Amino acid sequence: DGTEILMVLELCRRHNCTLEIELVANSEWGQVYPNGSADGLIGSLIDRRSDVAVAAIYRWYNWYQYMTMSAYTGRSGVSALVPRPRLLPYWQTPFLSFPPSLWLMVAVSFCVGTVAVFLTEHARHHIRPLSGSTSHNNRLIDSIFFMVSLYVEQSVPLPNSLLAGSMLLTFLLFGGFMIGNSYAGALACVMTIPRYEKSIDTRADFAASGMKWSGPTVAWMNSLLMAEQPELVTIRDRYEVHGGDTLARYSHTRRDMGYVHERLQYGSYALESFINLNATRLLQPLKEDVFWEQIVTACSKTWPLMGYYDDLILRVQQNGILRYWELGSVIRNMGLEIQRNLANARVQDSDHEPVKLRMAHFLGVFFILFVGLSLASVIFVAELVVYRANS
Repeated sequence: DGTEILMVLELCRRHNCTLEIELVANSEWGQVYPNGSADGLIGSLIDRRSDVAVAAIYRWYNWYQYMTMSAYTGRSGVSALVPRPRLLPYWQTPFLSFPPSLWLMVAVSFCVGTVAVFLTEHARHHIRPLSGSTSHNNRLIDSIFFMVSLYVEQSVPLPNSLLAGSMLLTFLLFGGFMIGNSYAGALACVMTIPRYEKSIDTRADFAASGMKWSGPTVAWMNSLLMAEQPELVTIRDRYEVHGGDTLARYSHTRRDMGYVHERLQYGSYALESFINLNATRLLQPLKEDVFWEQIVTACSKTWPLMGYYDDLILRVQQNGILRYWELGSVIRNMGLEIQRNLANARVQDSDHEPVKLRMAHFLGVFFILFVGLSLASVIFVAELVVYRANS
């Protein structure tokens, strides 16, 4: 009892006609095959078994030669339900303070600073050698530890016998101070406010994610057959068709797939039958439509009530009755809890608020410490073996 069926029922009530309903749920919208046969809704019209076909039918150009279209009965936005972002594992905490691009710049500046310190010290050694200076073999490792000390805001020894060395130390101290304090502030934020995976919010995000999406019929893509925009072409080519049971299982188990759905004219969500209440707790809709269409009623070209039907559609639209029908149909068929889950999928709840520090927040620190101790132990054992072999 969707809004389109209610529209036809109202027409029959006004003009005293009898409504006989044929269900074609197995083949859904259907298609016309090269040999001229057809199935589904369009097959019912072509075979003259029906005068009217309703079920979210859009202005598809490949249907137009077989039937006529009514005035539009509503707006339909076709979009995708995508997996909700999960909480990032705590071992990644030390690395979340900076984005990858900033980490790259920090690494580049570290390397440049190390080379600058090494060259400065090398030049100073030849120009003004100091008594008791270290050997040439240690200066590169000394430069590396010099930069590490700056980045963790520790004191560093650097002879200031050269003006170039003093200027270099000044700018490196300032840079290390800024990087160290920026990291500390960002780390404090990361450790108290939970971080989640990157959310897929827009059509561009969905196209760039490489994620496939699916539905029970290829008819959802009829509107994109002639699309030329790169984003729409990419999204269309990634669409897959699966059975209802398979999609019901995928909606609970796969995080690399989206699921087609319809957003009605007044904001309600019209879902395929494989999306149940539990699935709506795992999925979220995009913030925008992938594409939108005008919903029409497909009618045979000889249907005598076509004019009366178009007049009724316009009256229902201009009086706002369609909004009431839409809400009532959603409540009767899906219930409000499913609608609330999808409408509030992006609303922050208690799981997103600042939290007290727990031992789990320090897993990343312990991970780095464990890696460092392990590498140091392996290298130490290797050095002992080499020393004993040489002696």
